[in-house]
Amino acid sequence: MIVKQLMDDNKKPYFKISTPKLNAEFIVRKGNNGFSFYEITSSKGAVADCLAGNWVGPDTALKAVEKYLNGLKKPSATVQRDEKRKEAVASKVQSDN
Repeated sequence: MIVKQLMDDNKKPYFKISTPKLNAEFIVRKGNNGFSFYEITSSKGAVADCLAGNWVGPDTALKAVEKYLNGLKKPSATVQRDEKRKEAVASKVQSDN
């Protein structure tokens, strides 16, 4: 799990979480609802039910994402497909040489 802390346009911190198990990134940022809660979003699609909702702070949200990612047994089908394509292209390039 790779966590990057970044700043948005309003100089507020947010976090991007990536992992080799998924093509999508999770984003933890303060909710845009006027309260001090944080929310977890995904760069592609919706987040899992266990990650949806509001979190008291960024630490609790990051721990929830970490727990979710640790529960994934293997890479997603999309990641597996992309790896197979990369291997096929690499072997074709080597055979052409």
